[in-house]
Formats: sequence, C-alpha cells, structure tokens
Amino acid sequence: MPPAGAQLPAPPDGIRPAQLGVVILRRVIIGDAAATLADLSIRRLVRVEEHDGEPGGWLVSPLHATAPRHRRESLVSYEQVAQPARRAGPYEQ
Repeated sequence: MPPAGAQLPAPPDGIRPAQLGVVILRRVIIGDAAATLADLSIRRLVRVEEHDGEPGGWLVSPLHATAPRHRRESLVSYEQVAQPARRAGPYEQ
C-alpha cells in the first residue's frame, strides 16, 4: 500500500493502460492483456477471481450486463473483445 498522499502511476487521461504499453513498446505483449483485465476489473466491468482447484487458474466473469450504462459505453473496441462471453455453465453467477 502506498504511503498516504502518494499517487499511483497512471496513463494520461483518455489513454488505457494497454494502449500506453503498445505506444511505448510498439507491439502487444501479454502484460497488455493483463493490464486490460485489471483495468476492466477496477472499472467493475469484469470480476477476476482465483479459480479454486486449478493452480494459477483464474475465472473472469462479465459484469457488463449489470454495469451502469455510462460504464458499458466507455468500452473501446479491443476492450469489447476482451469481455468474456456470457454462457450458461457451472460458474454462471
């Protein structure tokens, strides 16, 4: 946890974390996908949970349908692709 009053690094306004990574490196790396999922989770558009029973397994659940309209409409094209498909299954919430 950062000290009180400290600011965490963040991309400039209007730039998503993964976009900044591509601008700096001029290519997409796996960290850009992780940054996108973390950003979508912070914006409460997906839930990312550690999956019990699988070492290193993660479960990404969409929250898009229940998110406020302004949050849903803030998605840029590559973030829409990153949204997990909604399907019936054992982990359906």
